[in-house]
Amino acid sequence: AASAVSLKKNTTSCCCSSPTPVRNISSSSSSTSMRVEGVVSTEEDLTNPSAFHNARSMDFRDWLSVERFVLAIVRDERKLSSFGIKDAEPDLPFNFSVEKTLENVRDVKKRSHQKQTESKRAKYCVRLKYFGNAFASFAWDKNMDDTSKHSNERFYGDQWTPGNASVVATIRESLGEHCKGFDKEKHPIVYQSGRTDRNVSGAGQIVQIFRDAKDHLERRYIDEREEEEKCELIRRAINESTEVGKRGYLRALECFRVNAEWHASFSATWRRYVYIVPKRALDVDEVKEEMRRVAKRKKQDDEDLDVFTQYGNDTIDCELLDRMLRKFENKTIDMYAYARDTAQGKATECKMLYARAKTISIPKFQMKATNSYGKRYRDRRYKETSLLFEASNNMSAATKEEEEEEEEEEALECIAIELVADRFLRKMVRCIVSTACREALLSNTNQTEAFNEDVLLELARNGDRMALAPPAPPYGLLFCGVGYGNSHEFFVTEE
Repeated sequence: AASAVSLKKNTTSCCCSSPTPVRNISSSSSSTSMRVEGVVSTEEDLTNPSAFHNARSMDFRDWLSVERFVLAIVRDERKLSSFGIKDAEPDLPFNFSVEKTLENVRDVKKRSHQKQTESKRAKYCVRLKYFGNAFASFAWDKNMDDTSKHSNERFYGDQWTPGNASVVATIRESLGEHCKGFDKEKHPIVYQSGRTDRNVSGAGQIVQIFRDAKDHLERRYIDEREEEEKCELIRRAINESTEVGKRGYLRALECFRVNAEWHASFSATWRRYVYIVPKRALDVDEVKEEMRRVAKRKKQDDEDLDVFTQYGNDTIDCELLDRMLRKFENKTIDMYAYARDTAQGKATECKMLYARAKTISIPKFQMKATNSYGKRYRDRRYKETSLLFEASNNMSAATKEEEEEEEEEEALECIAIELVADRFLRKMVRCIVSTACREALLSNTNQTEAFNEDVLLELARNGDRMALAPPAPPYGLLFCGVGYGNSHEFFVTEE
């Protein structure tokens, strides 16, 4: 029993630490990698010098510009296709729509029976975009969303602050209180196609919503025209009733009624993520000068920046990243090593369909002396809701003049990592990105050894979480799509 407790403690503390990897990974026996299921700790052990060292290079990059770019994607101020990446377009399940289902039933009696079946419980498919930094998480958070502890006024006006509710709680509040046909006493049930972590944004999310009104007439399917009117009410309630909707942090783009067979998560055949990471680390002297101009610098800021001095020249090689990632393609792999918080007994195999990296350029966000913003970089020693929100949380939509001014400014060179798989585990994308970037940086500094293109694949096969880097910052991760039958090849970036 004592040895079992010791093993759990060691696994928890080392889950996100990452000692310098041994280059000849394939020579180590996978049997020496010990799995402990049910480990729930997500805290990164920053007292471990090795983990802290490997996290620094990823932290000290222009995440403020990336965060502002992601917000522009969510608000449809910009499109990914303008930067060489396929737009965030999910494969909407139109084949599961009630109208399509009824069209396929030729027999009159069977059609009538099908219509009665679909009228028992109204189910809707909604396509969402959301800015992750404005929410506590995507899924329901019992600590933040418990109505017995928190007032519903937090969704409106001056009572709203970033991170005080989840996306699901906001949707339930919007529909339960502001949309006809939803039971106010029983908030609507919401299921998602892909659950995203705190500060991760979505541009191709699909959710499934049940209309459980007391009046069965509200659930009855009559015809397509009436359903379109109900769908418009749902869309407007999400977009216009709460503060996050008014500010453009949560947007419902499309809505239609689906049949009883469809499920947002279980019917999905693939999911797509895009991670945007600045190619080069920031220059310490330039950051100090900028903070002197636009912010009230503190002594602590200079001390924080001095820690990053040795990472100022770190540049990620996109070609090496791409070569490593392509080794994942068209393989079914046990991704336990790249996951975090896996539930006991849960399967960890994933089929990676597409894994690529390419260089893109996004607008560099310009800080102005008239406004107060967070730092450009991330320091994971401190808890930050967002790099973009100022203290007053008054981050309104960018004006036309601001957009034009940003376009005239210098470009920020980034790497876009695009991953498609049948499923993703918790923090899997961020661990893949951070470990791949670490390996590319190590290869640049160590020219004496040949580059191992299979290193990511070998780390997965060894199943040792201690050999991986801590998860990459969440700000650059964008959930870009989900598929319900059509091939993913129509939804990824072309060669």
